[in-house]
Amino acid sequence: MKDTSSRNHHVVAVSINADHNHDDDPFDDEIDEDAGDGHQSRGGAGGVSGGGGGEDGSGLIVPTTPNIATYAHLVAQQNAAVDERAMLLRRSPCKAPPQPEDHTSGLLYILAFNSSVSFAFNGLFSIVAVYLADNVDFSESLANFLTNIALAVSFLFAVVGGYLSTVYWGKYRTALIGGLTMLMGLVLLFVFSIFHDISAIPSHHFFKHSEAGRILSKIIPLVGVFSVAVGNGIALPCMSSLLGDQFRPDQAQMRSRYFSWFYWSVQIGAFVASIIEPILLDYSTVGSFGLVAGALCIGIPAFIMMSHRYKHVPVSENVFSMFFGILQKAFFGRRTPNDNDWLDKAKASYDSQDVDDVRTTLHALTIFIPLPFFWAIYYQIFTFWVFLAGDLNRHFVGLTIPAAQVIALNPLIDLFLIPFTAYILYPFFRSIHRPITPLVRIFIGFVACILSLLAAGLIEVLLRHYYLRVECIIPQFFLISCAEIFLSITAYEFAYTQAPKKMKEMLSAMWVVTLAVGNVALAVVGVVGTGVTKSESLYFILAGVIMFITLVYVVIARNYNYVDEDDNGDTHSTSDRFLNGTTDKDHHHHSHHSHHNNNHNNHNSNNSLHHRHQHQHQHPQQDTILRSVTAGLDNDDYEEDASRIYK
Repeated sequence: MKDTSSRNHHVVAVSINADHNHDDDPFDDEIDEDAGDGHQSRGGAGGVSGGGGGEDGSGLIVPTTPNIATYAHLVAQQNAAVDERAMLLRRSPCKAPPQPEDHTSGLLYILAFNSSVSFAFNGLFSIVAVYLADNVDFSESLANFLTNIALAVSFLFAVVGGYLSTVYWGKYRTALIGGLTMLMGLVLLFVFSIFHDISAIPSHHFFKHSEAGRILSKIIPLVGVFSVAVGNGIALPCMSSLLGDQFRPDQAQMRSRYFSWFYWSVQIGAFVASIIEPILLDYSTVGSFGLVAGALCIGIPAFIMMSHRYKHVPVSENVFSMFFGILQKAFFGRRTPNDNDWLDKAKASYDSQDVDDVRTTLHALTIFIPLPFFWAIYYQIFTFWVFLAGDLNRHFVGLTIPAAQVIALNPLIDLFLIPFTAYILYPFFRSIHRPITPLVRIFIGFVACILSLLAAGLIEVLLRHYYLRVECIIPQFFLISCAEIFLSITAYEFAYTQAPKKMKEMLSAMWVVTLAVGNVALAVVGVVGTGVTKSESLYFILAGVIMFITLVYVVIARNYNYVDEDDNGDTHSTSDRFLNGTTDKDHHHHSHHSHHNNNHNNHNSNNSLHHRHQHQHQHPQQDTILRSVTAGLDNDDYEEDASRIYK
């Protein structure tokens, strides 16, 4: 009887203790198995001990002692935890992680629009110097000057396009408005040519024989030409940046190839236009202007219809205002002892990261300093080299090639060189671990430019004694095309990849400004050096100038450190320099990203194991039940759902 009473008292004491703890958490007090006697001791305020239960090897609790009411209560609580776990799984089923967004399906339409813009712009400027000289009655030198100024205006408006796209319209809308502005200029030229050149229309007599008509016949074509130039300038920086935005950081090598295809789309438009436009100009100015306008009438609707496939980066703060504001503070602000360099003076008024972004942008801009000299040489193919071709024997297979049609050699050569460099030359050097780095490519471009000038000077020397065939001009076009491929495509991508996230349009616009400065320089040479523009000495002098500029470029490039992008698109300086900079960014990014992720995952895994072992030590019975509930699930699900249940 005494023994029974003692047993009942023991059961009641444990049950009361269990009920007391039930208000908080059924697992608050530890249940530790005594390895020596097979009993369990329940720690509590009263230190009550007695018989308990054990595990049967399957993770289930088997009551073996008289305090069965206590363990029945605990099992009920454990079953409730299991029910909660099942409910959570029903509400939040395990799903595969979402795949990263892919916007590359719209790339072809961006390239198609870019090609139509190129067709219109290059088609017009392949004939504009000849058109202004022959149809609008400007002198040859004035026609050259106006052509170069129009090109300079086009490239200067790249800054306007970059500003509008960053602050107001975004890249897509700005590029579209630029294309529409070009279309309006071409439609004006098309309509004017109908009333000016078709003698059956009464207005033909007005333009030809009245003073007011002759003035208008000079003003209207210039308005049309400069409208096309302005529209192209507005769209130009947006197209390359819009293309670059469609790629994730882990698609760097694909982005590099598409920048080559981007330039290829420019050249295919330029090639077709420069073949057809000079022929049409000999027969009909109406057909010539109508064709280039028609190209945009196809490209613009396609660009609009597929806009839902593009990645549209929202407009940001006024980066241009911030950029020049930081420069103003840096130039005129007061330096403090804590400033490391002159730009740090602006940190008193601007965010530190913005100042660092401006520093990175200025660092990249130093590479662009010598580039205007290259463009001053390159754009001779639209002016001086066209008139040089006019002095050659242009009879070929029974046909007389128009002088302006020799411009087609440049895009024709580019169409072969672009895939050759992108898919054969560069990959070959990467495969032997001697990649041609971006800065080295630009250097090769300068060398090819020097050789093209020497070839042009040689043609001028030989023309003094021989009547040369037009085929003789091919070497200088081949060399200037090589220079363009190595330098221009590389600089397009360089302007995008080396710019901070906020500054991509800014740096792309500044890159295009180098083209404007080159054309202004060429226009000045055409006016000031009128007496020597057809002299062989000019080309040899220019070759010497470019040789000096190349040496300046090498000094600048050797002190440049490449920057690299992280997963968020932010740029970070690297130790890569002129000769050892990486060009295989995909491999570099993947290995760095994989290494980072592996370290991160290992760290998380170690933390998870530590947490789990610690928890097993503190709550052994709890973990036994959860292991049986979560059997067959992965560790991530175990961790997530276990944490929910513990909470």
